[in-house]
Amino acid sequence: MKIKFCVFVLLAASAFGAVGNGVITFAKDGVIEARAEKITNGMSAIVVYRYGDLMGEVEEFEGATDENESSEIIAKPTAYSELQNIAPKDQIITNRCEVIATREDDFNLLGKVFVIATLKCEPFTAIDQNSVPTLRIAPREGDRVVFAPLYQNAVIIAPSVESLLAAQDRYKEFRFIHPDLLALVLMKEDRETPIKEDFAAFCDRYLVGTLVFVLEDGDYLADCHTFKEFNFFAADNAMQNARRNAISSPFYHRLKPFDEVLKTKADFANYYKSIFK
Repeated sequence: MKIKFCVFVLLAASAFGAVGNGVITFAKDGVIEARAEKITNGMSAIVVYRYGDLMGEVEEFEGATDENESSEIIAKPTAYSELQNIAPKDQIITNRCEVIATREDDFNLLGKVFVIATLKCEPFTAIDQNSVPTLRIAPREGDRVVFAPLYQNAVIIAPSVESLLAAQDRYKEFRFIHPDLLALVLMKEDRETPIKEDFAAFCDRYLVGTLVFVLEDGDYLADCHTFKEFNFFAADNAMQNARRNAISSPFYHRLKPFDEVLKTKADFANYYKSIFK
């Protein structure tokens, strides 16, 4: 059964906006900067490197190096259709980053305003393949940076099936992964309530970029890797009343219920807010 809620104060169609590619303009002594449009602090990003003739730089690889083993570099995304558009077969994802500071850039192209983002990066290990060489290389000037990768893939953390279905109706621009899969991650860890590490593991495994927390005062959209909130849609009075009467649990899923750890609706909201704020 679907419950129709009133229209949000803000339009859900603008939930994550148009965020795209940038380029690293400075990389030295651990300081990494990139230029792009519409960048905000806390946004995640990935660095994509066109490896070309990098086969000669064997010292920068971990894995198969014996002449009898495979010498072909297999880009990690090739087995993941979601990432093929980000890194074609002649490119590879080398680093995952977080935007930790921004400033306006003097560069102007056709009236577009650009931003310089300072990045904190680490090796990209989300889809390691142990049977093939893995590139270990620091970001370099000229590398392409993809900001807000996979933000279109989301999971809804909601207290009831009604609030879950309503959120799916509101955010039609997202492709949703069912929270049952998050529940499976928790079962494997023998944990009732998800912690940051559970969300990170889930998002890596199922290529999710956005967490949608449906709470009493509104919907909080957060980056699945940096856990920074990037959008909020306030609920009107009718929504708040409906959510106030919703069944409280760590989150709605269809698997055998866990023993409840969060006992009250206030606990439900405050716990998740502590994760992404």
